[in-house]
Amino acid sequence: MAVAGIFVFAVVGILSGCRPGAEHLEFVADPARRDIVSVTAGADNFADHTDVNYRACKTNCARNQLDVYLPDGPAVGTIVFFHGGGFEGGSKELVIVMGMIKSQTERGWVVVTPNYRLARPTFASSRNRIIADATAALRWTRSKPAVDMGVPTGAPLVVAGHSAGGTIAGLLATTITDGSIDGWVSISGILDWTVGPNSSAVADVLHADGAHGPSPVELLTADTPPGYMVHGDQDDVVEFFNLAAAGSATLEAGAPNLTFDLVDRTANGTSLGYARGHIPVGGANTTRFNSWLDDRLDS
Repeated sequence: MAVAGIFVFAVVGILSGCRPGAEHLEFVADPARRDIVSVTAGADNFADHTDVNYRACKTNCARNQLDVYLPDGPAVGTIVFFHGGGFEGGSKELVIVMGMIKSQTERGWVVVTPNYRLARPTFASSRNRIIADATAALRWTRSKPAVDMGVPTGAPLVVAGHSAGGTIAGLLATTITDGSIDGWVSISGILDWTVGPNSSAVADVLHADGAHGPSPVELLTADTPPGYMVHGDQDDVVEFFNLAAAGSATLEAGAPNLTFDLVDRTANGTSLGYARGHIPVGGANTTRFNSWLDDRLDS
């Protein structure tokens, strides 16, 4: 808690300076037990459509396929969730441990989980290819095949991801400027390549050890859609100081709305244990996250 406390104290200190846009940063309160869902919430909600091709491909087509999870009732919006894996591994099935995302089908949201082509050490354009795949997956959600499968048109679209997928969500939200993205969610995401050795190492993978393209925090503008960040304070895979970097960049960029959920303890001071690590969704304040998603419906 000491390190996390330093982080919160430092950022709150910045906010107290009344800098322009400071009111657009929010820190989520530590959750009561009733605010938490398990990492496997929604695990019994099986995909209604599996291995759907979202773009033309000739080889390794599994990396350009997605699954669609539909709600039981009318669809209110779509969450496109990108898996983690350090850009070198992982698959769309990893949504099974993202309970706060997968269980949104119980609240009327369609959840779409794409694969994407992975980075290769000898392929300097890995970043461009990954973002091209992710963009194609978003485009698919507005296509006739998607509508025929139950994906709603004209409804809010939120991009989300865990770890490397959180980076993808941030890059999409900061580079697609046509207004099609209504919000973005980064769970344990790498938002700044420079906050520590782990984030830098993942950036090396994404850019094949070449020159790093801009990180999400470098691309934030006043027009960036609202974002929701969840990170455990004891994450030893991706430094949680990515949150501090995002907060600082937000103030400099003219205040896109960012909401931070630093997972450490419950409202009564009990440690959230394993949820303080790289998969923090089991300790996130899902009640507040649900409210944030509802706000996207009204925006």
